[in-house]
Amino acid sequence: MDKTVPVIDIRDVCFAYDDEEVLHNINLQVQAGVFAVVVGPNGGGKTTLLRLILGLLTPRFGDIVVFGRSPAAARRLVGYVPQALHVDAQFPATVLDVVLMGRVDRHRFGPYRRADREAAQDALQRVGLGNHRSRSFSALSGGERQRVLIAQALASEPELLLLDEPGANLDPESRHQLYSLLRELNRRLTIILVSHNLK
Repeated sequence: MDKTVPVIDIRDVCFAYDDEEVLHNINLQVQAGVFAVVVGPNGGGKTTLLRLILGLLTPRFGDIVVFGRSPAAARRLVGYVPQALHVDAQFPATVLDVVLMGRVDRHRFGPYRRADREAAQDALQRVGLGNHRSRSFSALSGGERQRVLIAQALASEPELLLLDEPGANLDPESRHQLYSLLRELNRRLTIILVSHNLK
């Protein structure tokens, strides 16, 4: 990737749900290697912005370019950590099962391959949970679950990581560990994090 070309280039983007405009004339450029934080109030359009970058929504007006192409065409280069994942206590998946879900885009049919398992295990190591792969996901603490979701996004081998309110509902110590992990990941990845809180 040419380092002079922005990872994300958003120009004059407007978006509305029905007739309620959420984003108006948004302009944003993000260069490779940046750790950007988008701060705004709840309901301010932060999650919508991430969904536009992911190509899950289409702007009413304006242009979005990700890695020099449309968001949909760049999807495999982008890892995404959603705002929250509510899990039933009876959810039977292991930590490794959840991380492997990040490899689904690699091949939609058939069993996971050795390369998928290696990528998932590497992602777990990167988030400090390499020894937790056989544990039940539903039995983990909130901070551990958040790190598993980051590992899931890393398993897709992205160049850009988008995180939606990753520190929400975490105690201060878990939040500190999470942000330390993200600073470490930023050595290899461009990161965009949205939050309603500067703390």
